[in-house]
Amino acid sequence: MFKILRKLFGKKELEPDQDIQEILDQQKQDREKHDRYMENRYLIKDAAVKGDIEAVKEMIKIETHPVQKHELYHLAFHAAYEEKDRPSALIISEQIGTLYFKFFENNPTVVGESRYNLIYLNMVKLYVLTKEFNKAIDACRKAIELDLSDGTKTGFKGRLKRIENQKAKSAS
Repeated sequence: MFKILRKLFGKKELEPDQDIQEILDQQKQDREKHDRYMENRYLIKDAAVKGDIEAVKEMIKIETHPVQKHELYHLAFHAAYEEKDRPSALIISEQIGTLYFKFFENNPTVVGESRYNLIYLNMVKLYVLTKEFNKAIDACRKAIELDLSDGTKTGFKGRLKRIENQKAKSAS
């Protein structure tokens, strides 16, 4: 009997006094939560592209798990950032990135051991693109302080030097 139940409920060990209906109800709740999250993934990208920052905020607020919030921020930011040829997309990208920075300060472990953070990297690129060098420099410094990686050999330290050089050239 327990072999059949274990196969039904996965590898989770069943307690002899555990109610099967309770387990089934929990699994149903977990599936519904997952389905809502997957639907939000689609909706948040759409809201970001349309420039609806309030909808983006609302969908992120609904999610409770930090790693899934991190993923939603990524999806929203990158959906808007991909449209960077439109000025309104740059504005919403910056708004989402700024919200993410606040979120990340309280949840630095969401990037895992790699410390790779694409939103920090693309926010720096966005600031350089819009010639906001001081903001780019501040974001690089914050990324260095948080020990984040941008996926390059020189990391954010090398990127910081390049931006400072670019700022100096644009000033002259």
